[in-house]
Amino acid sequence: MINRAALRSFRTVKPVALGPIQQRAKGSVAENTKEVLNNINLKVGQTLASGLGKAEEAAQTASEATGKVSEQVSEKASKAKDDLSNLTKDAKDAANREVKENIKGYDSLQDKGSNVEREQQRPDDGV
Repeated sequence: MINRAALRSFRTVKPVALGPIQQRAKGSVAENTKEVLNNINLKVGQTLASGLGKAEEAAQTASEATGKVSEQVSEKASKAKDDLSNLTKDAKDAANREVKENIKGYDSLQDKGSNVEREQQRPDDGV
């Protein structure tokens, strides 16, 4: 049984001014869903755009660093090539000077080699 005293104690409630959240909720479910999805889409787009900007900056920085390293390597390789060229030239000149000193007084190095035994007064080995 329903308590009649309890039913009499109910009063009518006056409508209260709705806040912005409740006002937004007054629209249809489809409109609310579209608005929420649109907000999510905007936030995701902003986040991705920010990430792309940072990635482009990182790529630019890496490209600049690679360019600097490439220039340094190129300079060092060029210097090493020049040093090696100079060293080779010096060694070749030294070898030529030594040969010229050894050949003095002979027609060729073969002529010098054939006269070694006689000049050094070594006995013939019989070969």
